[in-house]
Amino acid sequence: MSRMRGRAATLRKRVPVEQEPDLRRRWLKSWHELEGEGPLLAFAVSQPSDRIEEVFAVLHGKAGEIAWESLAPLVALDEPEAEKRVLTWLKLPGAPAAAREWLLSLALRETEPRMPWEPRAMQAWQVVRTARHLLLEALEGMSARELGAGEWPLLSGLRELLEARPADEREEEEEFFDEAQDMWVYGPSVETQLLQRLQQLLSERVG
Repeated sequence: MSRMRGRAATLRKRVPVEQEPDLRRRWLKSWHELEGEGPLLAFAVSQPSDRIEEVFAVLHGKAGEIAWESLAPLVALDEPEAEKRVLTWLKLPGAPAAAREWLLSLALRETEPRMPWEPRAMQAWQVVRTARHLLLEALEGMSARELGAGEWPLLSGLRELLEARPADEREEEEEFFDEAQDMWVYGPSVETQLLQRLQQLLSERVG
């Protein structure tokens, strides 16, 4: 165990100063194998964009597997690409209130309701849509008493935002792939389901 700690300490010192890209990437992979995602992501936020991408490459294939505590440093970057990575990697089961509050903050962003074609608008739209989808999943099966005090103003604000959207701009249904039926089907949109869930939770709290 002490030998592993010693190697990890060596890698923490060598990776930031190594100038050879291939060697640096190998050491990043070894560092990850020894200490996991948290130290790598904490290191990444202080690095230039090319070094951040090297860390991201090491974590490829980790969709839905990384705990919020390890991802939190990326949130502080407040950059679209970092947001996309967090949304992809976030492990929802057992995620704390802070993770739901972050998802709520993204879900509250105003976006063009119809499919935008300008790249930056498209990226912003995708972030909000993904956040709302994950938020719906995170709230599944939760009761009002399980939610934190900081979540309620955000939940209420999101309900008001979704309710205020004009009827002709709402997507009541959307197409999705049903694995049980092995086919594409139509069903209630994420926004419709999320609004219903928010209304339920807020009603439960009042009751």
